[in-house]
Amino acid sequence: MNEHAAAETARLITKAGGTAHAITADIGDEPSVRAAVDRIEATYGGLDFAFNNAGVPSTSRRLTAMRTDEWEHVVRVNVTGTFLCSKYEFPALRRRGGGDFVRGGEASESAGWFCSTQASYVTGIALSVDGDRRGLSGGRERSDAGCCGGSGVRTAGLCGLALPA
Repeated sequence: MNEHAAAETARLITKAGGTAHAITADIGDEPSVRAAVDRIEATYGGLDFAFNNAGVPSTSRRLTAMRTDEWEHVVRVNVTGTFLCSKYEFPALRRRGGGDFVRGGEASESAGWFCSTQASYVTGIALSVDGDRRGLSGGRERSDAGCCGGSGVRTAGLCGLALPA
């Protein structure tokens, strides 16, 4: 998270005549995620679109070479972060009367890819929205009738896959 770069980007957008606010969060920290979504709602009157694409790869190319603290960081960002953002964004989208929720994902031959795909599983199937066991799609769009209880929230999952040559 680079708060300075986010603030500078918002400043440049504003300078060019647009409207922007830099709102940052530690997505592995529940109070931070909740505060960011609350600030978005207070600033803009609601949330219309959520694109969850934050993720970190491991620096190790082999799982057996990965340090435990690195593994825990990857899981905290890629799995816990996806869960927490989803937990607070879906209700915000519903309060606004609907919107779009997109789950992006990075891919590599590392544990970062493993955690990213598991995050889709955890938030999409095991902990699906409103108890609908069909969950969020993995690479396929699902309308609000599928997972969000007629709330007007549309979901999509995007995932690129990088395979070693």
